[in-house]
Amino acid sequence: MLRKDNLFHQVLEALPVAIYTTDRSGKITFYNRAAAELAGREPQIGVDEWCVTFRLFTPDGNPLPHEDCPMAVALKENRPIRNQEAIAQRPDGTLIPFLPFPTPLRDETGELIGAVNLLVDLSERRQAEEVRQHLSAIVESSFDAIVSKDLNGVIKSWNHGAERLFRYPASEAIGKPITMLIPADRQDEEVYILDRIRNGERVESYETVRRRKDGSLVPVSLTISPVRDGTGRIVGASKIARDISAAKESEYRIRALMREVNHRVKNQYAVILSMIRETNKRSRNPDAFERDVRERIMALSASHDLLVSDDWGAPMSSNCCWHS
Repeated sequence: MLRKDNLFHQVLEALPVAIYTTDRSGKITFYNRAAAELAGREPQIGVDEWCVTFRLFTPDGNPLPHEDCPMAVALKENRPIRNQEAIAQRPDGTLIPFLPFPTPLRDETGELIGAVNLLVDLSERRQAEEVRQHLSAIVESSFDAIVSKDLNGVIKSWNHGAERLFRYPASEAIGKPITMLIPADRQDEEVYILDRIRNGERVESYETVRRRKDGSLVPVSLTISPVRDGTGRIVGASKIARDISAAKESEYRIRALMREVNHRVKNQYAVILSMIRETNKRSRNPDAFERDVRERIMALSASHDLLVSDDWGAPMSSNCCWHS
């Protein structure tokens, strides 16, 4: 019997999950190293009752006396307890959410002789859930359109940014092919994108055009990345689309402005040359010539100041010209 117990304890000690046993009264009879690490303490064999943890709380933060913990209930009611999460507090104050699996142990006659409890640490799961909720909130609140699709190009998710940009509600977009957003002359882009995604490649940001629900076209900047499942297998792609209409309009205005500036600067050169020629004809000596040129250029500078302060707001003309 002792040999069997020793083998039993060796098996439990080797397991990477927290396990401990009690007698029928709830006194701790064995715990493995994983249980001590989860509890953050060394339980006292034959002294500690029901639980290896320092303190317990319910999932909503209320104190949970050891005599009311799931292991105590399993022993008192002689039945397994399932799906009752709890929070353990270590002596250093660290809180560990966990899921216990207390199960009564019986002898050959069916008499209760104790219980075994397995504790599943939920910390990583909770952290992953918090990260998921955080990312979900970021996606939903993003002004950019964020859309996911499967490898067949079928839309799987659609955030508020996508609704604003493409003007389809999520109910009309999810389950539909992503090609409904792509103009007819750009359909080959989707073939290229899916080929890259299937190879695990990220499609760096590039500018293109997409179609809204009303048929209007909108210039966008697209970034596309593979989406993987828990095993690392590529199952789809996520797209971030940013409306660059304002940037395109600003770029157009800047180019138009630069053309206008170039035109007006050339006109200024023509005016200055004309001034020099006319002044040279009328001047009798170099000093008078220099004075007259300076006066004319200062007058031109003053008119230019008026142009800068007032004239850029007026409609631009490609055929404006200055004359001396």
